[in-house]
Amino acid sequence: MSATRESIYREVKLLRTEIKDIMSLLVPEVEPEDDELNAIGEGKKEFKAGKYTDWNTLK
Repeated sequence: MSATRESIYREVKLLRTEIKDIMSLLVPEVEPEDDELNAIGEGKKEFKAGKYTDWNTLK
C-alpha cells in the first residue's frame, strides 16, 4: 500500500492535533510548599502504618 500525499497530510494533521492536546495537559512543575511537604510526609507515615484503603476494596 503506497502512501499518497493526501493520506500523509491527514496523518500529520492528526498528529498535530494529538500533540496540541498533550501539550495542553502538561503542567509546569513548581516547588512544593511547606504544607504540601508536610502532607506528603504524613501520607508516607500512614501508608507505612497500614492506614490506607486498598483499591480492590473500593471496586
